[in-house]
Amino acid sequence: MEKDAAYVNQQGRLQAGARALAAPADAQEDWQIFVNLAMALGATLDYTSSAHVRADVARAMAGHETYSKLSDLAFARPVAAKNWLQASNPSERWKWDVMFQDLAPVKFDTPPDLTSTPFVAIRLQKAD
Repeated sequence: MEKDAAYVNQQGRLQAGARALAAPADAQEDWQIFVNLAMALGATLDYTSSAHVRADVARAMAGHETYSKLSDLAFARPVAAKNWLQASNPSERWKWDVMFQDLAPVKFDTPPDLTSTPFVAIRLQKAD
């Protein structure tokens, strides 16, 4: 996902999706496009961030329980992992911590050879 996003799921709960990737090249965020469009149409919007837009929507929708919480959303930022173990599911990580205490968190000594096929693999054949 290239931007922070807020949405309401099927159960009616407000959820947040945090930006995981930087937007490509000179792409603008939605709020910037919105401000530029307003300027082109002769209107003035003083938004300076997506948080500012969410706060304004929350103020406008204060009577609606779900949307009034928009300004309270927190977006968790992805953290770069030093190895595959750090990138694994945190709720499952305790198993690795307990079972493999004596092993270094390295998955492969060398990259796997993708050209060889293990003897147990079923080779794919073209079907007519």
